[in-house]
Amino acid sequence: MSRLNVRIHPAGWVLLAVLLLFTPTREALALVGALVWHETGHVAALCGLGARRVNIELTPFGGMIDAQDMEKWSPGKQAAAALSGVAASAAASLLCLWFAPRTAFWYAFWCAHTSLALLNCLPLWPLDGARALAALAARLGMQRAFCRVMRLAAYAFSVSMVGLGLYGAWHGHVNLSLFLLGPYLCYAASQATLGGQVRRLLNVHDALPPPGALYPVACSACTGDPDAAAMTRLLTRTAPGRMHVLCVLDEQTGRLRGTMTQCELAQRLFAGDSSKPGIGTPQA
Repeated sequence: MSRLNVRIHPAGWVLLAVLLLFTPTREALALVGALVWHETGHVAALCGLGARRVNIELTPFGGMIDAQDMEKWSPGKQAAAALSGVAASAAASLLCLWFAPRTAFWYAFWCAHTSLALLNCLPLWPLDGARALAALAARLGMQRAFCRVMRLAAYAFSVSMVGLGLYGAWHGHVNLSLFLLGPYLCYAASQATLGGQVRRLLNVHDALPPPGALYPVACSACTGDPDAAAMTRLLTRTAPGRMHVLCVLDEQTGRLRGTMTQCELAQRLFAGDSSKPGIGTPQA
């Protein structure tokens, strides 16, 4: 049984008020209905794939969905969850095109569904298209580098949209969507990245290989006891399917004092436990 938590971002309430005050009712209802339908497609897919907890934050230009333990899913399941919203919007667009009566409301409803489907196909983090490509990159072992590139692309695209809005305003054509959509993409990209880092920290213990299995090991080194910032940076950069070992060196001699696994780093970080084997005193 999946648990669903829904939250509306404060900016979402502001946009809803603006829509009701300055936008024809049919267009406001069409936009809100298309957004709800898009997120319903995601929720249905996540629940069908076995997500235990689904969190939704509705923002002015879309919803941000986070499912517990989704990072542990296979790349195929992650891609299916990402593309379910696009599929739902595309299906609704086709149904409106084929069966809806030729009225102003249904035209606005069709435009809203079509816009959501096309927008979310863009390879910009954290839109659905970028998440599907990230699942493919995970299968190829390139997920971390790919997500970094997509995040930077989202920031660049956001700045470009604001710049285009300023250019249009300079020539007397004001498009508020450009000023609002750009900052939203920056916010969504940063929040999705932060959420992923927090989940990786909390799920460090679940990353242990099963008994008898072999995992590749990455190794880092530091002099003296690592601080919280260094441990957090190391844990959030650990690639899926790879263990990490930190070698602690003596500050004076440079000799090895001890080693810490990523599980020990997480325990030290969250519990403040500094009594780790091989860390307290230099080795003879």
